[in-house]
Amino acid sequence: MNLSKASGAKFCAAIFFFFVTAVFVAAPLFLASAQSDGTPPPEQGQGSAPSAGGATAPTEPKPTSTTQPQGEPAGIPQGTTTIKTSTSTKGVAPRPITPRPTSSAPATVEPPVGPPPVSAQNPPRNENPDESGSGNTILWAALASLAALVLGYAGAQSLKKGKKTKKAEKRDDSRCFDIKKLMEEKAEELKDLQGRLESKAEEKAREKIRGAVEGTPAAELLALIERAEKEYGRLKKLYEKCILETKAKKNVIILHGTSETKDSFWFPWLIKELEKRGYTVSLPSLPDADNPRLDAWLPVALKETYTPETILIGHSAGGPLQLSVLENIGVKIKRAILVAGYARPKSADPKPEPILQNSYDWRKISEHVDDIIFINSDNDPWGCTDVEGKYMRDNIGKGKLIVMKGEGHMGSDTFKQPYKEFPLLLELIGK
Repeated sequence: MNLSKASGAKFCAAIFFFFVTAVFVAAPLFLASAQSDGTPPPEQGQGSAPSAGGATAPTEPKPTSTTQPQGEPAGIPQGTTTIKTSTSTKGVAPRPITPRPTSSAPATVEPPVGPPPVSAQNPPRNENPDESGSGNTILWAALASLAALVLGYAGAQSLKKGKKTKKAEKRDDSRCFDIKKLMEEKAEELKDLQGRLESKAEEKAREKIRGAVEGTPAAELLALIERAEKEYGRLKKLYEKCILETKAKKNVIILHGTSETKDSFWFPWLIKELEKRGYTVSLPSLPDADNPRLDAWLPVALKETYTPETILIGHSAGGPLQLSVLENIGVKIKRAILVAGYARPKSADPKPEPILQNSYDWRKISEHVDDIIFINSDNDPWGCTDVEGKYMRDNIGKGKLIVMKGEGHMGSDTFKQPYKEFPLLLELIGK
């Protein structure tokens, strides 16, 4: 990742300096070309003649007709055209040029009027400023290009040097971090060795003390001290375990009934809603669900984690299973809710069902739960009516009975009662 970033940065820098150099080189050359090509060269007229030194004669003015007034000197005859020509560098008079007559009168060419001839010792100055200006422009363009190249090279070297410095610093930081990690590991090793040395020294010292006090009253005292230390260690472990269980996250355990699974009735909806509220929900799959037996179901239910924050819920045959769980756990849970539960045979046959106990220790059940709620319907088709709810509440000696009007078994495949949601149950669990 770092290599790709560095390569990208170098590429961008190279592109940048290339364009800068191109601008500095092309712009002056373009300006020079525009100045040299944009000025048209002087045109030679018919009466112009090159000088002996090779210079081009200035542009001749167009002939103009003038009428010589009477009384003026006879220097320029009437009706003649005056044409200025350049002089030779060697003093030779230019060849006369016969102009076109502008009138019917014949034209006479007069001698040229102008400065004296230029001697060979004083050559003429270049009267065309474009040539010297173009040369200066090219010179400045070359200097600017050289400066751009130098600046571009210097910038690239500076960028390269900066990247090398950053890489070196990064390597230095990484090396320091590795050294620090090794130091920490060595410190842990040293601490462990010191602890082992102290333990060995303590054992040796205790052996010497034990040998020194052997056969004396102090030996018995030393034995009492060692037994007390062992007991203290055992109690400390129990206390730490108890603290962990007390601080455990609030959890809900659901025990299903006959022929039910985790996907039956209101179970999926309730699990989803409880998890939204931060509960840990467990719904164990009880073996041979079509034939509920206490000896098969109770061991599975007791494997769940029960803490002072646990809420236990049971439906149908899960109700009598709840009573057996409360009788056998060694902790007092927060709440138990029995939905369509029962504690006596539902049929006329007095023989107990395999999920029922012959009798219950109602006192133990009461001691192992803070709050217990019974939810029964007044028209349960299986006989788990409010009568059963009242029977269990009266035997436990505490709790709340909620009678549902015309709600049946609150979930039954046999009686076509899907009962997909149970808002009252969620409200009773609370936040």
